[in-house]
Amino acid sequence: MAATAREVLRDKFMEADLGISGANFVVAETGSLVIITNEGNGRLSTSAPRIHIGITGMEKVIPSMQDLQYSYACCPVQPRSKNHKLRQHDYRSAPLR
Repeated sequence: MAATAREVLRDKFMEADLGISGANFVVAETGSLVIITNEGNGRLSTSAPRIHIGITGMEKVIPSMQDLQYSYACCPVQPRSKNHKLRQHDYRSAPLR
């Protein structure tokens, strides 16, 4: 089921004019959105469309990139398997094109 969804949805993402995502943090100093995933699925919706809109609450705004290290401690890491933990960080600061 996941393979079928991936095959169908990937084409939809690539054709989309607009992508919307949440963000784990927003860095005020740079305007960067920080998106943390276990699977890496956040990157396609933020980078494939021409326009990206990030939505998050004001409680997730932190002053600087230096403060980001303390905020990471609040994010739980979900195990992908019993022996492996992975957390992917995606930073969006400016248009990629």
